[in-house]
Amino acid sequence: MEEKVQRTSLIFGRHPVIEAIEGGQPIDKIMLQQGIKGEFEKQVRYLSKVNQIPLQYLPKERMEKLTKGNHQGIIGYLSLVQYFRVEDILPTIYEKGETPLLLILDSITDVRNFGAIARSASCCGVHTIITPAKGSAQINAEAIKASAGALNNIPVCRENSLNNIVEWLQTLGVQVLASDLQSKAPLFDMDLRYLLQLSWAQRTWA
Repeated sequence: MEEKVQRTSLIFGRHPVIEAIEGGQPIDKIMLQQGIKGEFEKQVRYLSKVNQIPLQYLPKERMEKLTKGNHQGIIGYLSLVQYFRVEDILPTIYEKGETPLLLILDSITDVRNFGAIARSASCCGVHTIITPAKGSAQINAEAIKASAGALNNIPVCRENSLNNIVEWLQTLGVQVLASDLQSKAPLFDMDLRYLLQLSWAQRTWA
């Protein structure tokens, strides 16, 4: 099933991939063939950085296994969801008169776990999910299925540095709490209204 999902979401070839990026299509990641140099390689690196798209260099043999088409040294995986930036989402939350409830996920690489977490986040009223640009699970059909459709409704923000995002949120007065698997207090038993009055570094919840 996974292989089928990946094959149907592939785009390849220099013009198709570049046009997809510049056209604002959501892209999970880009694979560039090792050894490609010059202006094209610089353009791909620049566009990947600006649009926060993970870029991976692969040997020709691995590129050939991904597609039998004329990939011209570049392959992209289209995403099934649109990615956002936290700086664009946060103002819309405040405009509604609501207190932001943001879920920051780090090192969640299993698509089923990601989907299940998104499902729980939806039940908790989370406004948006924040993930790192690199090292996070691909949001594919399996992840969306595991989320029971929640990933179609909760905006997902992809950011280069979670540390920078946390610091930025704190400067805006957004309280940041950290979870701990060893905590004895379940999340749904916690009084978050009380926790918000404390320093985020002093308390953990799970």
